[in-house]
Amino acid sequence: MNDDGSITLKAHLTASPEKGKANASLINLLSKTLKIKKSNIEIIRGQTNNKKILSLSGTTLEELQDILKHRE
Repeated sequence: MNDDGSITLKAHLTASPEKGKANASLINLLSKTLKIKKSNIEIIRGQTNNKKILSLSGTTLEELQDILKHRE
């Protein structure tokens, strides 16, 4: 976790960045990994960049931390 309360994740995708395929792949990966609905994941900034800012709803910070801790 970062000092500002945000979480930084690194993902390696094989989907092409054409026509939003990589963004859809990222949302799918996060949905499965974090066990939240795809509709609860929104790309706020970086739709055409490899660095993105996302908004996640339908979960708590504590739940996300617990899921991520068990994936390490």
